[in-house]
Amino acid sequence: MSYSEIVVIILSFLSVLICLFTIWLAILFYRLYTQFSLMVTEMSKGLDISTIRLGRLPKILYNEELVLPKSSSPDNQIIEEKTKQKNMEMPDQLSKAPRQESEEI
Repeated sequence: MSYSEIVVIILSFLSVLICLFTIWLAILFYRLYTQFSLMVTEMSKGLDISTIRLGRLPKILYNEELVLPKSSSPDNQIIEEKTKQKNMEMPDQLSKAPRQESEEI
């Protein structure tokens, strides 16, 4: 065996070891990902339940219902304004439509 053949064999063995190590890491990270995603879903359920409880608290204590805004982000406010404007235009269009029909008859 020549020197180059020995180097090739050693490097191929190292590449197989590196490949096995990367496969092991991929399996390990997948397991961690599934565990963490389950934890996050459980935490979000707990947060939803806590939010519902807090929403009921004023009604229980003060016999008044507290209405909280769903979100306060600027993007959602812009979208809500646009939908309100569309809703305001819709009744105008609906009220014009019967008038046009009555004028035709």
